[in-house]
Amino acid sequence: MNDIRTRLLAAFDLEHKEHLAAIRESLRAVEKDPAHHPDLVEIHRRAHSLKGAARAVDLPEVERLSHWLEAAFIAIQRGTVPFDAAARDVVRRALDAIEDVVAWATRGGGEVDIAEVLAELTRMGGEGGGPEPVQQT
Repeated sequence: MNDIRTRLLAAFDLEHKEHLAAIRESLRAVEKDPAHHPDLVEIHRRAHSLKGAARAVDLPEVERLSHWLEAAFIAIQRGTVPFDAAARDVVRRALDAIEDVVAWATRGGGEVDIAEVLAELTRMGGEGGGPEPVQQT
């Protein structure tokens, strides 16, 4: 890995952790108090930022997961998908998969299978008429 890519991935490693921590905090707040209404616009913005940052460092798996995470939050905002325990579980597993992919990219190790959680996230996001899938290059 060249020096520039290494530095970009190190910066992305820090940035993605901030985004995931904020999303996880929103999940915890809802679980502690079901009447709590998370700032879905902020969560959506974080997923969108994560998607762009992943594209910039050429992590297509993280980009796809973030894209459909963004779409899922659009569906939740529109009310076509409830922000219930099942939805939060899918979101949580998507966040875990993002962490696994970033760890693989920055520290090495085995490739990460994102197919199952990506399929669930895509179904969830598609129910809200979310954005079209990211085109592969």
